[in-house]
Amino acid sequence: MEYIDISDKQITKRQHYVPKAYLKNFAIEDQGTPQVYAVFSEEIESKLVSIDNICCRNYLYDQIAIDPESNTHIFVAPNEIEDSFIQLEGEYAAIVSKMKEALLVRNDFELSTPEIGKIKIFMSLLIWRNPIFIHILKCTIDRLYNQDLEHIEATRNKFPDIPPNLLVAYFANNQLKKYLSIATLAMAETMQNSKICIIKAQRSLFVTSDIPVVNIYGEKLGIEYDLMGMPITPDLFLAFIDTDYPVPKVVTVDDSQVKRINGKQVGGARRLLISNSDELLSYVAYSYEQEDDSWLYQMIHMDKETALREYREIMNSKEIKYWK
Repeated sequence: MEYIDISDKQITKRQHYVPKAYLKNFAIEDQGTPQVYAVFSEEIESKLVSIDNICCRNYLYDQIAIDPESNTHIFVAPNEIEDSFIQLEGEYAAIVSKMKEALLVRNDFELSTPEIGKIKIFMSLLIWRNPIFIHILKCTIDRLYNQDLEHIEATRNKFPDIPPNLLVAYFANNQLKKYLSIATLAMAETMQNSKICIIKAQRSLFVTSDIPVVNIYGEKLGIEYDLMGMPITPDLFLAFIDTDYPVPKVVTVDDSQVKRINGKQVGGARRLLISNSDELLSYVAYSYEQEDDSWLYQMIHMDKETALREYREIMNSKEIKYWK
């Protein structure tokens, strides 16, 4: 068991839940710094902000305990979870770059099975590394630990010199890693039989958000479909479509269809819209019916209303969760 005081290692304070490797594809360069136009919830004016300063929370994935004697902050496995995303984020950026170049040259693309698998994992992880689920999982882990009295006693007997709150923090870190892995792999598995497709905007722009992945399902011309996807650039929307019918690899859609897809980025738990255009709101159809995302909350055995209420309570406290 390893734990470390904040003074012993450089800790990444601002941890992104939508990685900069994703946000860069929606950014413009301003004095050498990638920036995006963002519209925050309940606002109508866009703001130009650095991608360093959005879609992040302080110490989001880290477990921090308060040493009962010195009152100092102690990090359990600092940056372990944050750093575990780095390789996948780099691989995602390389795959998207490859797709962009191929689509520009011949309006087509080829990906290997491992590359498609990595995109599915990246997309699935985007859902679960969101602060809503991270904070709720931390609270759930806390309750689970305190309900398992036999486990608590055995752990304390094994590590008698370690303060109880450090044991809880250590337990929480391991459980969070486990839950993130299981949930991500389970989500990716739901796309196992889906067909990959790129939807191209024609004289319009795709808008993204702090929860980029959307689920679109329905029926058109008698054909049922279930689509899981996200914008990967302002011009391209990557989709995995679950249907029994053939799906073209590249589909071009008009302005109205782009607006309908962008409408999926509005509402729910989303806090901001993101684009490379200061007129991003003009590309969104607000009347489009929002998807039912209650299944996400069912996977953590909590209804959506309770989950969002707990999240609001945590965030409104404006305090990082410390294990005391």
